[in-house]
Amino acid sequence: MNVRQVELQHYESRLLKLRHLQADHVAASGDKMDMFAEQQQQIKKHSRKVEKMHDDLHKRISQRHTEL
Repeated sequence: MNVRQVELQHYESRLLKLRHLQADHVAASGDKMDMFAEQQQQIKKHSRKVEKMHDDLHKRISQRHTEL
């Protein structure tokens, strides 16, 4: 398996985790506010990581296309 495939799999797992966190957040919307705020912070943090990975991968793909 090459480096690109590993990076894409890592990105995919991050996306799945983010979706899972968002689903848990919606399901637990009636729970204590402490937990609710903590979940929101986790989702924001994870969203930023996923967005950063997405931008990096997009930049690499675009660069690769211009090289070809």
